[in-house]
Amino acid sequence: MCPSSVPQRHVRANCPSDQREQDITPDMAIEPIEVAAHTNAEHEARGRLNTLVAITVALLATFMGVCKVKDDNLVQAMQQAQADLIDHWRYRHNCTLLS
Repeated sequence: MCPSSVPQRHVRANCPSDQREQDITPDMAIEPIEVAAHTNAEHEARGRLNTLVAITVALLATFMGVCKVKDDNLVQAMQQAQADLIDHWRYRHNCTLLS
């Protein structure tokens, strides 16, 4: 059945050689302007989302970098304090042994 034999309320998408039924109702017809408007709105929404995700990642990376530097400084200070403690202990221990 080609489009000429299809009832008026259905529009035929294409007429394949094996005559499969592929009817589209007028309600399902897509206007090119609607598709373009939907695509632009969807693109803008994705753009905003991508921008927010990028800003969030940048802020989190900066915060984690600052915390890492601070953590490294604390670890270095604790190691230095431990080394000073051991040095003082050795010095006092050696002084008592020599006396």
